Amino acid sequence: MTRQLLDEYLDGALSPAQAAQVEAAIRDNAQTAALLERIKQERALRGAAMATYLPASNEATAAAARVMELLYAQTPPIAGRIGPWTWVRRLTATAAVLALIAEAFIAGQRSTPTTVVMVPEPAPTVYTVVYKDSAGEQQTKKFADVLEAQSFIDQLHTSTAGQAVASLDGPGVF
Repeated sequence: MTRQLLDEYLDGALSPAQAAQVEAAIRDNAQTAALLERIKQERALRGAAMATYLPASNEATAAAARVMELLYAQTPPIAGRIGPWTWVRRLTATAAVLALIAEAFIAGQRSTPTTVVMVPEPAPTVYTVVYKDSAGEQQTKKFADVLEAQSFIDQLHTSTAGQAVASLDGPGVF
């Protein structure tokens, strides 16, 4: 049993099923139970130590006031009015940077090699119908479309008075 799992158990962060497993491990294993007790003691000591570091409310208020005073004391004076030419220079510099970015993008697009990948077309499906002709000899006929093959089988059935002359014999074979 890991310490992290026991910490999560104490925090109540485990699902009910996981909590039940941890409780069973605590019951069955003395080392796990001892580790859990040690973790509880450490948590209690940490809580007691942290409680002594909490400032009183008046101390916290005074510290916050001192921090705010220091922040306001270090604030630089507000800058004066910025002239119109300063804005023109800033806009010109921004436009130049945007133009450089656009030019670099276009140059990158032109210099990027294009890769052509040839994907072979899948082989066409061939439907094979094996049947016996009127003389009783085995014949084979191939079709590119399953509907054509089924139509041919239907014609065979009607011409042989309903006797089974063709059937499905594996994928694509009737």
